[in-house]
Amino acid sequence: MAQGPWHHSIGKFVNWATTRQPLKRIRELLRMFTPHLAVGFLSLMLVPAVSAAQDEFLAGYLIIPTGERVERTYHAGFSMYVSAVLSPALEASTVRLVADAAADPDSAPMITIPDGAFNMGGPAFNNDAPEHRVNIPAFMIDQFAVTNDRFARFLNAVGRTRDERGEWFRVTPYFQLEKAGIQWRSRPGFERYPVAGVSWFGATSFARWAGKRLPTEAEWERAARGTDSRAYPWGNDWRPTACNNEDDRHRDASATPVDKYPDGRSPCGCYDMAGNVLEWTSSLYKPYPYDAQDGREDPAAPGPRVLRGGSWCDGIGAGQLFRSFTRYSYAPEVRSYFIGFRCARSVP
Repeated sequence: MAQGPWHHSIGKFVNWATTRQPLKRIRELLRMFTPHLAVGFLSLMLVPAVSAAQDEFLAGYLIIPTGERVERTYHAGFSMYVSAVLSPALEASTVRLVADAAADPDSAPMITIPDGAFNMGGPAFNNDAPEHRVNIPAFMIDQFAVTNDRFARFLNAVGRTRDERGEWFRVTPYFQLEKAGIQWRSRPGFERYPVAGVSWFGATSFARWAGKRLPTEAEWERAARGTDSRAYPWGNDWRPTACNNEDDRHRDASATPVDKYPDGRSPCGCYDMAGNVLEWTSSLYKPYPYDAQDGREDPAAPGPRVLRGGSWCDGIGAGQLFRSFTRYSYAPEVRSYFIGFRCARSVP
């Protein structure tokens, strides 16, 4: 590959090369820059169009004037994405970042949940009982459900809409992605809405591309209710204004942006763990008690998968459909307008 510099209308690459270095080193460098990126700058990403070893990456340097935003551009088979505006508080007018490409092409905020035990399940409803104690290892989970913008980046990166298992989504009036030439994009104004109409196959394919996976239903419930056995992410009382639902007193009548309901955050800070869209988990729908070793976490096993959280078109029963322990199940090929997902990652 030719080496830089490469000029762009926003900034330029310098010292461009295909030098491979351990991911451990690149993460150390990123941590060095973090204190200087004070206004929510998340990361610069270089997503390789060719395969790379899991423990390596392709590195470059980017110089961008502060206050500028780069949404997406391309260079020599690599896609580049900058997720936020650089801080104007930087001493200089430029910043040099080393980009980690292969480690996190999704670049979405995640929350770390420590290992430990919690009470899983609840009263007998939708096969939610019995309540039982479950120990789970530490893990990370997306703070927000996967959005239309994130899913469009995935489709454009992989260049297909299905795999050998089946279709990844279904285009309906509720599906908020559209084609612009050969590229997928969110419909204008819906970038921060949760992607919906995605099958379990599509959700797992996105997660694999992002270097993540779907959360188990135990992980999902732990992130939603914490360790105090609360019924809802915000507490024990049903509050229809804390989430997107079809309650007669509060109705959006469609999905909403993933950050619209801060009062409904879970104890760990996750949004929309109740309402907006139902969310796929990795787990097969099997009776309790939950046991991760009994085959329910086999990704190749046939059968319906568990979903959690309730959706914008649920509202019957004084909130019981939105309780953090309520279980739903659908066949993995289902692509419904009220189903989305978020991702998780194991902690080494």
